[in-house]
This record gives sequence, C-alpha cells and structure tokens, in this order.
Amino acid sequence: MASTGCHRANKFLYAIIFALILAFPLAAVADEDVSSTADPDSIDSIIQGFVDLVTNLDDISTTIIQVPAKGSNSLALSGRVMYSRSQNMLSFSLVDHPLLGGLTLVLDNNDSAVYFVSPSSAEAFKMPAELAAAQLAGLGLGTQYSDSLMVAFEQMLPISVLSNFNLEPMGHAQNDGKDYCLLKATPKDNGTDGEERSYDYAVIWVDPDNFHLCRLEQFSGEESKGAFLLVDSSYNCGLTKADFMAPLQGKGIVEF
Repeated sequence: MASTGCHRANKFLYAIIFALILAFPLAAVADEDVSSTADPDSIDSIIQGFVDLVTNLDDISTTIIQVPAKGSNSLALSGRVMYSRSQNMLSFSLVDHPLLGGLTLVLDNNDSAVYFVSPSSAEAFKMPAELAAAQLAGLGLGTQYSDSLMVAFEQMLPISVLSNFNLEPMGHAQNDGKDYCLLKATPKDNGTDGEERSYDYAVIWVDPDNFHLCRLEQFSGEESKGAFLLVDSSYNCGLTKADFMAPLQGKGIVEF
C-alpha cells in the first residue's frame, strides 16, 4: 500500500529525526593506560591483520555506542548498524533511547531511497535519498554529507578506513584488563579542505585477537573531540537485501 502528499510539517519532523541521528556531537571518554613500548613486530602483524580484514570486508553488523563526557549535555545515542557493500545498503536502528528507541532507517542506494520505520506505526515512510540529504543541509546540519547519507554512516565504520586515512602505529593501550593496538589515522586529502574537518586525526583501537575495530576517537591537537565504540561486531556475515528490508514487513509505505 502506498500514498502520497504528506504535509510539510511531517517532512520537517523527520528531518529533525535525521538531525538527531546524524548530527549529534561527539563526546569525550575516560582516559586509558596507553603505552608506546610494545614490540614493533607485534604491532606490524596486528596492522597487517586489520588491513587484510578491512580490504576483504563486504559487510558488517555492529552496535555503535556514543560515550558522553562527564558533565556533557550532548545527546547520547547508540544503534545497531548493518552495512553491505555488495547489496549497496545500510540500516541503522536506534537502541536505548527514551523517545526514538526502535526507530530504523534503511538506506537503499540501488533505489536511491531512505525508509523511516517505527515499531509502533503501521506505516513506513519512503523518501528519495537526495531529499533526505537536502533537508539536513537545509537545517544547517550534516552539510558535509549533503551528497550522500551513506557516506555519513560509513565514516563510523571500518569499511572506509583504508580509503580515507593513512595509518601508522602508536603503540598499545589497556582497557578493562584487555590489550589493544592503537593506530593513528590521519585523513587523506581526497580533495577535502582541511579547514572543513572538525578534527586533525583519529586514533583507532584494534582488537589483536580478531583485528576488529573497537573504538574510534577523534583529536584536534591533543584535545579529544570524542569517540565511538563498536561492539558485538560481525564481519562478512552474508547479509542479504531481505535482512535490510525485514523492518518494513507488514508496513504500508507512505512516499514523500
């Protein structure tokens, strides 16, 4: 079932929801024990394992968690993300949020469409991808991603690390008794004006046991601009289009 002619107020409402999801500020996290004295051969092998994993990465399913700084009034969000290069699709489901928990966005780049799905509604809303991106830009939010919402989400996933960053070893760090390999990720030029970036470089934490990216923290100089944690990650799990479209089952589709 499909219908058209939604009111402008509804469009604005869903643009605000996009803004909450994509434009929330990063938050700082607690300090960990960081060391640069680890065995260089060990670091090199971990870096190679990480590069090999990401190079052959077709899909990933992971939970992304924002950790607010002490005293921060930023909106803490977390969500489950699925991404597939071969399917050219991505979904993001908010979790643990008092107002928007369960809200799911499904991005279908093959159809250039974005779906909004609420578990409490019998309808799902479909919007052209360029319209969704334009509404963010029109609100003054997420303007750097006005050409592609997929790119906005990819920045939080290891799928884009090798194409967007130069990597170099920094050492090891411990958190909760577990050892991680730290890599400094400096943004490549890629035609982007450095003044438009909100950070100078990122530090990525790699699990030496499975080479998964577990944390990405951004810095301007020595100042942390905040971090995302990636937990419960599955790589190359064979995601299909049906996996992404599952939240739309039984829903009427309202088109913008």
